[in-house]
Amino acid sequence: MRIALCAMPELSPWIQGEGWHIPNLALCNIAGNTPGHELRVFDLNRRRPPRGVRRAVERILDHYQPDILGLSAMTFQYDTARSIAWLAKKKRPQIVTVLGGYHASMMYREIGESFDSSFIDWIVRGEGDSVVAEIAEVVAHERDPGQVLGASWRGPEGYVHNPDRPLQDLARLSLPARNKRAYIGAHLGFWPADVMETSRGCTLACTFCSINQMYGRSHRFFPIDHVLADVARMSRRLAKEVFVADDNITNDLDRLEALCDALIGQRRKQLSKLRLTTQATCAGIARSQRLVDKMARAGFVKVFLGIENVSAKTLVELRKGNIVELARTAVRRLHEAGIICVGGCITGFAQDNVEAMRENLAFFKSLNVDHTIVQIITPYPGTSSREEALDKGYVTNRDVLHSYDGYWANVRTDHLSSADLEFWRWKLTREVIGPFRAGPVWLRHYPISGRLWNHAFLPLYKAFDAAVVKLLGERWRYERQRDGYRQRDVFDLDAPPVPFRVQTKPPRERSFSLRGIQGWTTDQSSDEKH
Repeated sequence: MRIALCAMPELSPWIQGEGWHIPNLALCNIAGNTPGHELRVFDLNRRRPPRGVRRAVERILDHYQPDILGLSAMTFQYDTARSIAWLAKKKRPQIVTVLGGYHASMMYREIGESFDSSFIDWIVRGEGDSVVAEIAEVVAHERDPGQVLGASWRGPEGYVHNPDRPLQDLARLSLPARNKRAYIGAHLGFWPADVMETSRGCTLACTFCSINQMYGRSHRFFPIDHVLADVARMSRRLAKEVFVADDNITNDLDRLEALCDALIGQRRKQLSKLRLTTQATCAGIARSQRLVDKMARAGFVKVFLGIENVSAKTLVELRKGNIVELARTAVRRLHEAGIICVGGCITGFAQDNVEAMRENLAFFKSLNVDHTIVQIITPYPGTSSREEALDKGYVTNRDVLHSYDGYWANVRTDHLSSADLEFWRWKLTREVIGPFRAGPVWLRHYPISGRLWNHAFLPLYKAFDAAVVKLLGERWRYERQRDGYRQRDVFDLDAPPVPFRVQTKPPRERSFSLRGIQGWTTDQSSDEKH
């Protein structure tokens, strides 16, 4: 059977221009665990304008002619996924469309009750590594559709929601089939890039995160031999930069140290020279300088810390704990080990005003992190923070899903409207944080590009920016940049005639065994995860 798996083309405004195109890992996991079929993975972000997304999809449908079309989408990508499924059904009515990803896993009941159920045949809830193989058996009349656990499907009388699938035993998974990718060119800066995972899940209870709704509060690990084999395979494929997509790699520090020891041994044997980037908690990194030093020797060059906010009240609401001093210690330990530190900041909480936002950014500036990413709290479907924000009237955009990527304001505060929140986040980030400048640790790993930026492109950018603001005004500069970001993800696809609406429902209660449920899309630095 011929199967096409497509990742959506949207890129968050955090990913500037052509600087960062990280490929989809989850679809390669599915490809590696769907034997006996002709299967290809299409990362549509490699076919963004001017190439044309519609043209790419039509070529897949007309030339590859798949029997099954799988679409993986996060919330801000769902509108494009439904447009592609709609186009596919119009061109090839017999095609079987399968939707997976965080949004599908959270909103499967609403999708099944909406107009979208007329052109989406299957929804994969949670881990999809082996589900597509079972759906192919159903299409071939070798399996009953009710036997596909963790899936929802359109029956004669409406959508049927099969029981949840137990969490995947990671030791039984095959390696990702990266050779099934149809497009090349994934990169980070000037270097070929890829994605890997060493574990899945998180036991924390952050209210803004959908991971617990996907997995339950669980954490599972790939065998270290599996990870080493994957690293060796990526090295042979000439990857240089690798994003480690673990939800919480510092959840088990003993296991992380054992993994680092294994990676150090592999590097000594010259089997890998990958530069690794990962997410981590402040508490985990602050615990031990020895562990952080081992991470550096194992190949980790960048760590993203979810610091989020300096306000004690906000940290309590987020269930993050008081991590202010832990953040200082974590940044210091990373820099002492020669690891680049990227700090994640979240603003837009109920009590936030301009001064609170300024105070928060000043704290990040004082930390001396190498780069700061300032997101606005987003009411992702399935999170408890969404339900609370809806109840209290803070959500200003309930249904326009393409804005749910952490950049755009979908909420208001007690003091700022959504429009004001976006503007002041932009203005204060410029004033307090300023444009990126490669610091000493950054230059250690990227000496050529870092110095070129610092001494050539950064002065030009600052001069251009100052001239534009002086000539046309700060507000004009802001509006043009904002409009540019909006237009980047406007594709030449026709939307279905009936829009999808996110109904207000509390998160579905799930009873998880030690093996619960996990999301199809386990790649990229997901905004819905952190």
